[in-house]
Amino acid sequence: MRKKIRHSKRPQVVSVDQWGEESEKLLSEFLALTCPLFQRENATELPIWISNRLYLSLQRTTESAVILASHGRIWDIEILFRSILEGTTKLAFILSDSEKAEERAHEFWYTLAEINGIRRYQRSKGYEEKDDFCDIGCPIEDELLSDFPDKELLKSLQKKYPYLERARIEKNWTFLYLIETLNQQDDPPTRALSTILGAYITSSNFSHQDSISLGLIRERSSRPPKEREQLNNAHIAGRLSDLLDLSFYRSWLLFRINGLDHDPLWQLYESKKDFFASLEEAQKIGEKVEKNEPLDPPIKVTPKKPRRYYRPSSKKIKKE
Repeated sequence: MRKKIRHSKRPQVVSVDQWGEESEKLLSEFLALTCPLFQRENATELPIWISNRLYLSLQRTTESAVILASHGRIWDIEILFRSILEGTTKLAFILSDSEKAEERAHEFWYTLAEINGIRRYQRSKGYEEKDDFCDIGCPIEDELLSDFPDKELLKSLQKKYPYLERARIEKNWTFLYLIETLNQQDDPPTRALSTILGAYITSSNFSHQDSISLGLIRERSSRPPKEREQLNNAHIAGRLSDLLDLSFYRSWLLFRINGLDHDPLWQLYESKKDFFASLEEAQKIGEKVEKNEPLDPPIKVTPKKPRRYYRPSSKKIKKE
């Protein structure tokens, strides 16, 4: 999503604490650039109104993920990362087509809420049929059933959204469908979202606490201390880079929908090139460790032949 920057010198890997501090500063600077947009006249339009609030929510969650990274909680970052990536794709989907933005915003804010309410009620009825469900008056039951205190409203919504229609709408908002739709866009930053698909799969494993996530933790713990530290640093560097890329992209979307020039965002990134270079260097080290490659390959030095200097003879040349 960001422009590639060539570095003349080999970047130095700094501490995780410094990465966290730099990430927090950059997030604050992104927010400072976008905050004036929330006060514009078009802020009351539904697509803009939803986008602004979704942006702020994702910003706060990203800050929480950075705090976890600063404390070395590499696996807990994955749980938040999935939420951030899903929210970013929804924001991009709403704003990617100006002609359909109003329709998508309405569907996101109103239609999906009504469909989710129907599902919650149906699930609550399933629990209600069990004899051992909340025998002592569990408040969860009241919460589940409170979506539709009016049964006539429930019937009208079920008629408005038959099962096949609900399935179609929900499918259109699944992560993979959103990514497939966004890949058809012309702008490179939007298409670049698909490059983080592998990270989404990993974060899903940790969100579900499945056997794959436990296996990854076990494998990492079995490494020698030095390798484990290098791999953990590479993991943190990769996720921080992804989180900041997504934050940049969300700011880029808000600038575009408001018709503003993106130069301030690019200039802000250019000013952080040494920081991003440090993250990239840590990831390269992690890749070499994974492949069992030497971190500092020996430099082949061809021995030079000794130079032969001409030394004039001290003896005088006899004249014939």
